[in-house]
Formats: sequence, structure tokens, C-alpha cells
Amino acid sequence: MERKNEFAGAKATSADLDPSASVTVAMDLPYILAKSRSRTLVATYSTWPVALSALAKALAGKVPMRGYSPVAVSDLPRGKHQEPSGKQ
Repeated sequence: MERKNEFAGAKATSADLDPSASVTVAMDLPYILAKSRSRTLVATYSTWPVALSALAKALAGKVPMRGYSPVAVSDLPRGKHQEPSGKQ
């Protein structure tokens, strides 16, 4: 089974989304994620090289995805920031 990933820029609309994508990444604003059917939703809030590098490492499983959404996105749950264990 082929896994599809899709990347949505700031001007993406629901018509741009592939309903069969396993992962949807919002590159700028996360609001398009509310219209995605993907099981995995990721927001980078940036298209800067450092953000894309971190995204590639996270998607490859080389680093954990520890982020949270600082803004509400439709019906999606909003995460809460948690410091890594041992830090306050």
C-alpha cells in the first residue's frame, strides 16, 4: 500500500486536499487541517529551511513530534504544552 503525504501552503483550499493522503502538513497557517481527512495532521507554521528540515526528520521518525497547536483549528483538539521530563 502506497502512503501518500500532502503539503498545503497558505493558499490551499479544501479542493486541493487529497482524501486518500495518510499525512497532511500545513506549511503556514494550520486552519486547512480542519478540512483534511488524513489520519496524521502536522503544522509547521513556516516554510523556512530549518522548519522543513525538522519536518523531514520528524516524518522519518528521527526526532519525536512534541509540538502542540497554539491556536484552535475548528473541531480539532488543541494540544497543551508540556515540558520534557526533568524540565520546568
